[in-house]
Amino acid sequence: MKKQKAVTLIELIVTMTLIMITSLLVLPVWHDKLQYEGMMSHINQLYVSLNYARRQSIARGYTVTVCGSSGLKQCDGQWSAGHIVFVDKDKSGQVKDDFDLLRVKAAPNHYGTWTWKSFQQHPYLQFLPSGFTRRQNGTFIYCPNNGDIKFASALVVSQSGRVRVERDKAKGCA
Repeated sequence: MKKQKAVTLIELIVTMTLIMITSLLVLPVWHDKLQYEGMMSHINQLYVSLNYARRQSIARGYTVTVCGSSGLKQCDGQWSAGHIVFVDKDKSGQVKDDFDLLRVKAAPNHYGTWTWKSFQQHPYLQFLPSGFTRRQNGTFIYCPNNGDIKFASALVVSQSGRVRVERDKAKGCA
């Protein structure tokens, strides 16, 4: 009997077919996993910043503002580009001095967009030294770019300054 040194054509075709079938089954799951991780990255980043702003307002004894910012220097309501957290001594909702900036966060990816809908329709959120918001309860709605509602989510901010994540409040994406 001869010792075989190579792979036969039939073995190669069977192996390639199994690899293609496995790839076709795994790719949709991998895409959903990437979408989910992108969503969680967005949600966690904003959730942490909101809680940080609340804690800083209590610790510093001043109003602290969180706002969407495309340039990451001034408030412009563009939450999907990133957000800034700053000490807002005059409660104007605008950065007066770079030294007042506490946190600057660019959006972690481009899987989705944020919308802020609040009771007073301000494009920013302010925390008072008590930890409460400045009469602003509202919802941050995260909508994925692909339109798949299963990846939509919401951060709900109560007037007491508490933040919670909800999946069924994200119906504003549809």
